[in-house]
Amino acid sequence: MHRQVFFLRLLLTALSASGLALVVSSVTLCQDRDGGIDTRFAVNGFLNQPLESNEMTFLDRDAFIQPDGKIVIGYDCLGASPGFGGCVFRYSPDGSLDGKFGVDGRVTTPYGFVFGSLTTQTDGKFLVGGYYYPGQHDVGVDFAIVRYAADGTLDPTFGSGGMALTDFGSFEEPSDDVVRALFVLPDAKVLAVGASYVRDQHVISLAMARYLPDGSIDSSFGQRGLAKHLIQSIGPSYEWLSVAAQNDGHILIAKAGNTTVTRYNADGSLDTSFSKGGSAIIDRGTIRLRMRLLNSGKILLVSTSELIQLNSDGSLDETFGKSGVRWVNNSHFYYNDVIQDDHGRLIAVGYEPSGYEGGYYSFQSIVSRFLSNGEPDPSFGDRGSIIAQQSEGFTELRRLLLDHNGKILTIGSGGFFYRNTPLVVRIINQALPFATRPALDRTIRRDLVRPLKSVENKPERAPRLSAMLRAKAK
Repeated sequence: MHRQVFFLRLLLTALSASGLALVVSSVTLCQDRDGGIDTRFAVNGFLNQPLESNEMTFLDRDAFIQPDGKIVIGYDCLGASPGFGGCVFRYSPDGSLDGKFGVDGRVTTPYGFVFGSLTTQTDGKFLVGGYYYPGQHDVGVDFAIVRYAADGTLDPTFGSGGMALTDFGSFEEPSDDVVRALFVLPDAKVLAVGASYVRDQHVISLAMARYLPDGSIDSSFGQRGLAKHLIQSIGPSYEWLSVAAQNDGHILIAKAGNTTVTRYNADGSLDTSFSKGGSAIIDRGTIRLRMRLLNSGKILLVSTSELIQLNSDGSLDETFGKSGVRWVNNSHFYYNDVIQDDHGRLIAVGYEPSGYEGGYYSFQSIVSRFLSNGEPDPSFGDRGSIIAQQSEGFTELRRLLLDHNGKILTIGSGGFFYRNTPLVVRIINQALPFATRPALDRTIRRDLVRPLKSVENKPERAPRLSAMLRAKAK
């Protein structure tokens, strides 16, 4: 009996070492299932970040992963300062709050600063973009960038006391100028892209500003460091604009409405060589939009209930979906973000209404994975999708990123409409099946098996092998 137990344990150990271990508990199955909630992260896979009693989060959030695997996430925080303030948190890879960052794991942006975006520098410092509200409604708000050291302390060497402000308006025509995206360029300059809204004229323009590493304006960009391009005569919206920076310095701007992608040169001027006169008009009516650059150089858009893929020249990619478009058969489903993993698969997050009670809609968030051609990946979750939902309150997930292990981190808010708080969910994103891995793995396993086969075929070697093992043990 003891020999049987011994050989059973030996067999299970060997199977585990070769990646073929049997799942012997439902908990393990749940944790490791492709598309399952990773229950080893935070509390059963859900990270709910408490805020102060007078605070809640509503619209904007952004994040990045540090080289050491720590997770830095920024949110707007209603109540942290006038209007929508800003707060940044840092977590260990397991989802625990990093108390060495800022004050007890949190950084609160300066008084009057409103959060819009977040990015990191190669030296560990990070930048928070948004706008600055001076407290006077009639003078408008300005582009604002704040820089922090890696430990969350304000960096006074940037701009003026740590903050750089830029006004695209004038005394006669004040404007509301809001940073929507930040990019640290290879030469350490900072590119800020957003919108400038002139209230009296009810027109909105794309606004870009480039800064030197110390936060001062780079006068070689645009006109004295600034560039403005009229977009359309609409009111401001936080979901109509998405920005991406290409490796060659070009800037891509996607806007909702008729779904248009426009490319600008590194100096802020329109790149008329892109598509038709600088803009690719997809002509798909959308109310929200998110753009990502793929490893192939192609452009992926996620808009309302569609994924749209363009070639690098702005034309629709006929190899993707149906003539470049993958439509979700649900008119009430809204995509918020999409990313590409290391295997070329596409991961999207969105939500759909799940009920209506007490004057409020409730939502459930859905994460889907697609193959590179736009077809749902049946190996992920339930036929390509999972519902990432907390047991109480609502869950609205809006942003995606991948951690160092390739797992999916999706970021949003949860709770109840009168008390929204930051939320992060981690989801298993398994690598490609074993058969697609490099042949080296299989060679190693065959090499491990060969000595046993040689002993079996030549029994006279067995005593010598046993003697060698006993000698090593001594």
